[in-house]
Amino acid sequence: MIQKKIWRFIVDFFEIYLPVISFFSMFLAFILQIFTRYVLGAQVEWTYEVTVIGFMWVVALGGSYASRLREHVSFTMIYNKMGVRGKALTEIISDIILITAFAIMFLPVIEFVDFMNIKKTAVMKVPISVLYAPFVYFIISSAVYIARDTIAAVKTFRNYKDKGAA
Repeated sequence: MIQKKIWRFIVDFFEIYLPVISFFSMFLAFILQIFTRYVLGAQVEWTYEVTVIGFMWVVALGGSYASRLREHVSFTMIYNKMGVRGKALTEIISDIILITAFAIMFLPVIEFVDFMNIKKTAVMKVPISVLYAPFVYFIISSAVYIARDTIAAVKTFRNYKDKGAA
């Protein structure tokens, strides 16, 4: 039970707390940038980099959270007209396609993030790999969530079939 709570906290940290901190930092840097540029007539160089890093982290880690909740944008006009088995089959097929795409992307993304470690941002000298690192988490977590959804869809497909045959 405690292990499950620890695991949930770790996942929540990456998918909720870290994006909130990133967004808050990005927002403060953005406000500071506007204030210094238009009120003080000076420019603070590092605020742009904080804004870009924060945005990239919010998008990747927030996307993981959206995957967990199954809240991504979807076009369901045809899907909503399908029966239970049709919906389950559609989910299974689309989930397999997505998991395959994530599996194909995984090693190239790891290699790219590792390669980008040699470059640094212009002002803060942060390795560029830090900007892209959350995408690795996004791929892994989304694949896990999609696999979970696939298992549920397979169960729904099988259960519906069994009920229909009875």
